[in-house]
Amino acid sequence: TNSGNFAATGVSVTDTFPSSFLNFVSSTGCATGGLLSGSTITCGLNDLAVGANASFTLQATVRDLGVTGDDDDLGRVIANSVSVTANEPENNTGNNSSNINITISKLRLSKEVRNVTTGGNFATSASGKPGELLEYRVTYLRTGSAAFDVLLNDVVPANTVLEQNVYA
Repeated sequence: TNSGNFAATGVSVTDTFPSSFLNFVSSTGCATGGLLSGSTITCGLNDLAVGANASFTLQATVRDLGVTGDDDDLGRVIANSVSVTANEPENNTGNNSSNINITISKLRLSKEVRNVTTGGNFATSASGKPGELLEYRVTYLRTGSAAFDVLLNDVVPANTVLEQNVYA
């Protein structure tokens, strides 16, 4: 928001992007720029009248920071900072920058099946004949300190019928 006394021209936002931890995906809302160059993303915005505001969005994914199964980076805090400049001088530069922290977490998901009729053990695959009961087990584990919502959809495989409450 331009809370100054004059219109702001040549408005530019610079994001010091932590590219060693994040993969840049895209940006939207920039009049010019919005691309990653080294570890900086510069987004040119339109001129801002007094009281007007503008925003843009950056999308990124967390890099795979370790070997599969390595949780050394869980809980790591990634710092990200952004600042804004304009052509006009101003008296209050204290509101021209901001910082956020991103905490790494991980979601593990596995699905196993067993043939209950033949007394099989859970595995990544199992065989079954018509009329035999297959049991699927979906397990998820969220690790790290950041909380987020999980929505899990599991499609019933072809040529099978869902039987609910079999063990009730």
